[in-house]
Amino acid sequence: MKDLKIEILNILVDDSTIDRNTLASMVGADRKDVDAVIKELEDERIILKYTTVVDWEKINTESTVYARIDVQVQPQREFGFDNIAKRICRFPEVKSLMLVSGKFDFAVMVEAPTMMGVSNFVSGKLSTIDGVKSTWTNFILKKYKDHGTILVKKPESERMLVTP
Repeated sequence: MKDLKIEILNILVDDSTIDRNTLASMVGADRKDVDAVIKELEDERIILKYTTVVDWEKINTESTVYARIDVQVQPQREFGFDNIAKRICRFPEVKSLMLVSGKFDFAVMVEAPTMMGVSNFVSGKLSTIDGVKSTWTNFILKKYKDHGTILVKKPESERMLVTP
């Protein structure tokens, strides 16, 4: 059963819109069994959300600024990084938060309407949290790949066509 779950998860991660009958055929299982496995994965909060990857540069009429903020913190006694992470997660600007190794402790991906919005988030919200020692803001200039999907058009071959 665990192998079936992993197989289903791998397919859904690649394309969460796949038809359930097609999915059942791909994993060699009955549609009812696939539906039951997916429901179980959702109930156990293994599948947390279905999402769509969008190339916003092609569609967006309003600008959005993306930034990665590296955060150095002082872990709290008995709680480590968890309580600080919970506080950071509550902000709507925060799209993802990861504990990382290296000079900084957290990598925080944020979105705001303007660069000033990111700046206000860092100075007014993030840096005022007890335990936050320093931040380093990196603005995302262009996305080439997002959630495993290549966003840029593949270049056409520069080779000349040879015909007889």
